[in-house]
Amino acid sequence: MPGLFVKYHAKAASLYANIAVIHIALVKEQTERLSISYTNDEIPTLILYYRPIQLPVVGKLLTFFTYFFLSIYAYRIMKRKWGTPQVNHLHVIELNTIFPLFLRFFSGIPYVVTEHFSGYLPQNWHKIASVTRKMLSKVIAGRATHITTVSPQLQDGMKAYGIQNKHWTIVPNVVDTDLFTYSTKKQEENVLQIINVSCFDDEPKNLSGLLKALNYLINELQVNAYLTLVGDGPDSSKIAALIKELSLIEHVNLTGLLEGDSLVKAYHHADVFVLFSRYETFGVVLIEAMSCGLPIIASNVGGIPYIVHQQNGVLVTSEDIQSLATTLAAFHKNAHPFNRDEIRKEAIEKYSYPVVGKQLFWIYQQALSKT
Repeated sequence: MPGLFVKYHAKAASLYANIAVIHIALVKEQTERLSISYTNDEIPTLILYYRPIQLPVVGKLLTFFTYFFLSIYAYRIMKRKWGTPQVNHLHVIELNTIFPLFLRFFSGIPYVVTEHFSGYLPQNWHKIASVTRKMLSKVIAGRATHITTVSPQLQDGMKAYGIQNKHWTIVPNVVDTDLFTYSTKKQEENVLQIINVSCFDDEPKNLSGLLKALNYLINELQVNAYLTLVGDGPDSSKIAALIKELSLIEHVNLTGLLEGDSLVKAYHHADVFVLFSRYETFGVVLIEAMSCGLPIIASNVGGIPYIVHQQNGVLVTSEDIQSLATTLAAFHKNAHPFNRDEIRKEAIEKYSYPVVGKQLFWIYQQALSKT
């Protein structure tokens, strides 16, 4: 999933600058020790997948150095194929991602950091409690010419964590507003069509809470509602079992993973988008829904309030199942009228490729001016 966010940012930036991407990833299921591939569909991309080194004690250290030397190897290939970069753009700080710092020190090439990781939200600091991780995060971020985060809440979390830099900017994630379009198709008035799109990881996404709210909505508030759950992930079986346990089989559609036009059609069939997460740094699915003109009901957590406001949705308390259910019931009674044309217009004006790309290009210009 994070790889998609990087891809969309790269595509946005490519409207204003020549972009090439290096993607290096550790894949535990990798059968070969190393695989290399190139793609040039939209943006020149070099992809390297490698296996972890399974040795006691020294395995992690050797894997770290493998990543570093693969970074050198990939960089040399990139220079030969596409030329020397003027600015490097690092997405998501990891222990392995010190190579841009290395290049800045030895070659003078500035680098920019964009952070998406929810671990920097205060409730998740335990996920990055390692002293080494914290030290390297501070060093890599501190030496960057610019740090961008996808929401002010994530920026605040990083600063509170101890990340320091003089230059911070909020640059949101991107939605393809040409793909995610607004449909004026009229839905069945007696059925509330709800949609949620997620990675089916219940700990952050709280799909179990959403299903319990649906159960309350139908059985206690007597609202005829239907929920479409789009996606797949580690808790798919758990969610399917809960649907059966709550006797919601007739009220829930598990579509599995949808992409492209199939995903857009699912949005078009809905009346409202619901995201009942426990934490989010941003929520790309929110701006996909907005681009389709859908009102939003979402938890008041993390970066969600940066996107959702009175003109495009309703914020509810995280974990408050009855509050979510009563808000959905009120929406069904048209107690919260929304202008869907304006919702889509906001998505275009804030989150489209040209708008975000222009912001990224300005940051690259700022980075070059500081060298």
